[in-house]
Order: sequence, then C-alpha cells, then structure tokens
Amino acid sequence: MMSQPEAKQENAWSGDDGVPLRLLGTLRRRWRLVGLCVVLALLGGVLTLFLAPPVYRAQTVLAVTPDPESDSDAAGIEKLLASRRLAEQALRRLNLDWQVIEQSPDLQAVISRFAVSGGLPGLMIRIDDAQSYRVYDLAGRFLGDGRSRQPFVSEGVDLLLELEAARAGQQLVLEYRPVASAALALLDTVQVVADPQQRLLTVTVTGTDALQVRDLANLLVEELRAELAMRHGEQLADLQRQLQQARQTLATLQEEQGRAGLLAMTGQAVPPAADLARLEQQRAELTALRDRIRSAAGRLAVAVRDGAEFIPPDLDASSPLRSMTARLDQLQADRRQLLIDYTEAHPQVLQVDEALTVTRSELLTAFRSYERQLTSQIDMVSRQLQEATAGLAEQSPARQAELRQRWQIATDRLAALQRQEDKLRAGAARLANRIKVIDPAVTPRTPLWPDPPRLLALSAGCGLLGGVLLALLLGAVDRRFNSIEQIREGLRLPIFGVIPKIPETVPARGVPVAVQSPKAPVVEAFRALRTRLHVATGKQPHQVILVTSSLPGEGKSTVSTNLAVVLGMTGARVLLIGCDLRRPTLHSMFGQSNEPGLVELLTGESRDAIRHLASPRLDFLPAGRIPENPAELLGSARMRQLLDTVRSRYDYVLIDAPPVLPVTDAQILSPLTDLTLVVVEPCRVPQAAARQMVAALRDVGAVIDGVVVNDRTGRGFRFHGSYSYYGNRNYSGYYGESADDLAESRLRRSTRALWDKLNG
Repeated sequence: MMSQPEAKQENAWSGDDGVPLRLLGTLRRRWRLVGLCVVLALLGGVLTLFLAPPVYRAQTVLAVTPDPESDSDAAGIEKLLASRRLAEQALRRLNLDWQVIEQSPDLQAVISRFAVSGGLPGLMIRIDDAQSYRVYDLAGRFLGDGRSRQPFVSEGVDLLLELEAARAGQQLVLEYRPVASAALALLDTVQVVADPQQRLLTVTVTGTDALQVRDLANLLVEELRAELAMRHGEQLADLQRQLQQARQTLATLQEEQGRAGLLAMTGQAVPPAADLARLEQQRAELTALRDRIRSAAGRLAVAVRDGAEFIPPDLDASSPLRSMTARLDQLQADRRQLLIDYTEAHPQVLQVDEALTVTRSELLTAFRSYERQLTSQIDMVSRQLQEATAGLAEQSPARQAELRQRWQIATDRLAALQRQEDKLRAGAARLANRIKVIDPAVTPRTPLWPDPPRLLALSAGCGLLGGVLLALLLGAVDRRFNSIEQIREGLRLPIFGVIPKIPETVPARGVPVAVQSPKAPVVEAFRALRTRLHVATGKQPHQVILVTSSLPGEGKSTVSTNLAVVLGMTGARVLLIGCDLRRPTLHSMFGQSNEPGLVELLTGESRDAIRHLASPRLDFLPAGRIPENPAELLGSARMRQLLDTVRSRYDYVLIDAPPVLPVTDAQILSPLTDLTLVVVEPCRVPQAAARQMVAALRDVGAVIDGVVVNDRTGRGFRFHGSYSYYGNRNYSGYYGESADDLAESRLRRSTRALWDKLNG
C-alpha cells in the first residue's frame, strides 16, 4: 500500500492539472528565453527610434458645397485630389522633381528657393569658400557665380542658397527626375477621406519632412482650385467661340435679309426649305470640327517641339484619326509606366520615345491634312448653299419664308449659348465659395512615427509573442523527461522517490544535507524514499542496493549518500560503498580521504579501508586509488566475496555505481545486488539516454526495481506548479525551519509571507 507522502508525490508529478498548466510549466522553464526575446525586441525598438527617419503627417480639411449645375461634385473632387495630374503640379511648384544625388560630407546647405526653366537635366554647385559658389550644368558648362543668402538668376535658373557650413572644394549635385514616378510616389502618401454627411474632405499627407508635408497638403488644395478654375475657363472659352460663330451667322443673315428687303421681318412664316436647313447645319458642323482639329494641331505642334504629352480631342469612332490618337495615348501610357521603374536613359524608354516622335509627327501631318479636307468640304457646302439660295431668290414668298426660318434658328441658338455662358460665369463665381479651407495644414511638431510609447509597447508585445511561441515550439520538440508521467510511461518503471533541489547554502563541504539540516524538506524526500524501500523489501534486512544513473551529473552520489544517512537514522547497520573507480567523489561528501579504499581492499593492500563514522551513524568504504582495470576489479571473485561478507554484517549495503552509458561497471555490479535504483534528472536527461540505460541493464539480466527522480537543478519543481509539494518551502512551520528559511533575510521572509496571504 502506498504511503501518504508517496500518494501526494504521485499526484504532484502525474500531470493531472491538464494542458494549460503543462504549457505554463513550459513557459516558466524557458522564461529566460522569453525574456531574451523581449529584450532583443526592445533593443530593436530603441534602435528604430534612433535610426529610423521620422514620419510626419499634415492634414487639411475642406468643406465642399454641392452645385447641382456643375459636374464637379464631392466625389469628383475627391478623385481629383488623388489624381496624378494634381500631384505632378504640386511637385513642380515645390521643385520636388529635382533631387540631390550627391553631397559632400560635412556640407550643410539650405535651398530656400529653386526654380529651373528650360531643358537643364541637372545642376552642379561647387563651393569656392564659406560664402560663395559656382553653378554648372551636368555637362560642365559654367552658368554663373553665386553668394550665400543672395538670389542667383541665370540661364533659366532661379536659386537662393544658404551656406551654413561649407568649405572650398565641396559640391552639391541636383538632378531632374521624371515627375511621373515622383507623382506616383507622392500619391502613395496622400489619403483623401470624405464625410458625406458633413460635406467634408480631409486630405492627409505623410512624409519624412515636416515642412514638405505641410506645403504639399496646402498646395494640393491650391492646385485643386486652379484645376477647377481652368476647367471652367476652357468650357467658357469654347462657349465663347461658339457665340462668336453664332453672331457671325446672324450678321450674315441680316445682310441677306437687307438685300431681299426683309429687314422688317414681317408677315406670316412659311415652312423652311429642307435642303437649305440641311446645308446650313452641315456647314456649321464641319466648321466646328475644323476649328477643333485646328486647335488640336496647334497643341500637338507645341508638344512635338517641347517633347511634352499631348491630350488628343474626342473624335467619333468613324473619324479617320481615331486609330492614330488611340495609338498615341497607348504609347504615352507605356512611357509613364516605364518611368516608374526606369530612368529616361533606359533603352526601353528610349525606344518608346522614338515611337512617340514618329507617331506625333504622323498625327500632326494627318491633322493638317484633315483640316485642309474639312476646309474644302466647307467651301463646297457653302457653294451649294449659295446656289440653293440664289435659286430661291426669284420666288419672293418662299425666299422670305426661308430667310425668316434661318433668322429664327440663329436667334434661338445665340440665346441658348448666352444662357450657357451666364451659367458658366455664375459657376466660376461660386467656385471660390464651394470649396472652403476649414482647417489648413500646419507644420507638425511631433512625428507620427516612430512614436516611442507605441513603438516600445509594440516591440515588447512582438518580443513576448515571439518568445512564447519559440518556448512552446521548443517545448513541443523537447525530447527530455519533464514530468513523472513521462518517466513512468517512458521507462515503464515505478517511481520510488522524488528529490527536490538541495539549496545552495547547504550542505557545507564534508557534511551531507541529511546531517546538517535534518528537518529540511529535501531530507523529508529522502525519508519518503526510505519508506518506499522498506515497503519494497518487506523490511527484510541484509539488502544490497545499487544506485546508478544513465549519465554523469544526475546526482546519484548525492542520492546514495543521503539515503544511507536516513537509513542509519533508524538504527540500521548501513555500509556505503563508493564503486565509481574512475571519477570517485563520494569521499568528499564526508570529508574523508579516498585512500585506502575499495581498490586497496580488493587487491589485498589494506584490510582497514572501511571507516566507521559516528555522525552520521554509518560505515563508509571509499573507492580508493584509480586503478588501470576498474571493470575487472568490480567483476572479480574478490568483489563477489566482499559483497557476500558485508551482506551478512549489515542491514543495508548501498553501492554508489558509475553511470551506465559511459562505462560497463554498473552492468557488472547490478546482477550481484538485491535492488537496483536508477536516478533520473528531470528536464535535462534525454529520453533516449534513459531508455538506453534501462535496456543496457536488462541485457545483463539486471532487474530495475524503481526510479528516483532527482531534481538536482530545481527546474522540475520550479516550473511545474504541482511539483512544488516537495519544494523547500511548503514544509515550513510543520517540520520546523527549512534550509531556504535559514538562508532568507527577515525582509524577504516577511515579503513572501505577505504574498502567500494575498495569494490565498
């Protein structure tokens, strides 16, 4: 029947607390790893604070009043604010299509004003002294001399440069970059948010320069107003051209009516002649189309000259120029896309430029040819109209009716155009009031990122999460024994005892913990092991017990020493034999010399090798000197004879054997003993090593009676909450002062007692 301490011990190590507590134990075992991940993440956050460029945010809020008579509603304005065209215009006004590609170290210069007109691809500024400089183009052509804080105007360059720290020989190189790619990069930093209920638009610009993001946010609004005003202006100009044509048509009709004697325009109107009306309408349509083609040809000629983009007019699907304008649009779109990734000197860009040049020239030739063709058609229709009018001149009533009808049509058209003009002028007047800046952008004082509290909190959170995941992953792939359930199922052996960590303050050198601190909780664990041995042996005397382990350093010598001490406390005759003839350490635990010992006794060199100790009350036989043939000595007939002799004289003979895996000594001794105990250290020894130890002992016919779990480092008890039943604190107040209590200060004991009360 299992004793009460053993039952509690089984529950402590059985793992019945479930998966959450086992995971918690895994995290507690690897808390240093989790802490390291948190520290590294925080260091990364701190480095980011110092090394990452600050990101600023500027906002401007607009109030948009809807205009039912205009197509520029809030949704259209929102799209326009996020358009590439507005971004390009804002970039040009701030000269952000120029970038510093080279700057001498230690040169500190501020460009307060910068504007370049013409085709200069770049500028080179060379410092003469702390206050003067020279300006060159990238080809090395000298443009002029300049002074710090004084305007420099020459060769289309308007520059105001302030030299804060400069010396002779330093230089600054500015290069033009395609505005299309810069505009796309700017659009990535612009966000427009609409609030339809309050009719508000919020324009947000982010960037690494506080002044620049403020200026960009405000300039986008200015360019928005300018763009809307320009669109109204274009519509108004087109309408005025139509008004001029309508007035000319009305004046021509007035002259014809004067010649026909119809100035009074009296009498009843007659139905108009169908052919005259058709010819008049055809001539007006051809004239309007010719004017559009003439205007487009002029704009295309400017684009060919400057190498700029050309926006072709809208043409009917039946127009002979439709395919050419579509091809030009596609080439221009391809060039914009290429400039996002390449410079203007890239072979693909140059190939598209060559195709654009050819297409523009061909389209310009086609425009002019089409314009001449339309002029010929207009002349032909005018002659037909003149002939038809002359044919009706002799028929006075019909002639009068036709002129009246034409007069009425021209008058109605002129009135309709004048009404449209009034609406456009009124819309242009309302434009300033439709878009109001409620909250203009100001210079941001603090960066949006990195934000120290947020960054450090995010870094700590990421480090904690990464550390926890890493700890759980390592726990999942851990192939060590981390619970008594794993040891029992893995080795299929009964658990004889669980020994907690011996506090670092005890034992003193030469004194086992069971002698120095007999009331310590760890000694109670050895007493529980003694009880289990009594149950296993049926309290039969003259037992030879072998204590071994799989690997060195698992604490088998500590277990055998303290087990011998607690067995001697019952009045039993106990002999402890050190059989580790390769690395003997047992003698140091009693403060004894190692010679003479077992080796001398087996070789006949000494007959008085056994020490009779009074405190603790037991006999002790050390290993002796290190022999050349330890395995042969332990397997000799003299060793068997020695064990037979001491078996009859002592109640318990404990053999401290070497580890099983490194050497074969334990396999030689195990068949000569009555009980074999193997010591396993949790959270350290691989499962494969422990299984190999069991297999090696069984291969020689040894019977392993049980396992002693020795938590030598304290990792098993510290990181498995329920294992702490045999911890060094839970017996305090029942068995007297523990070893930890002896080592703790009064303040620490008081703090721990308060925590125990608070933690209930």
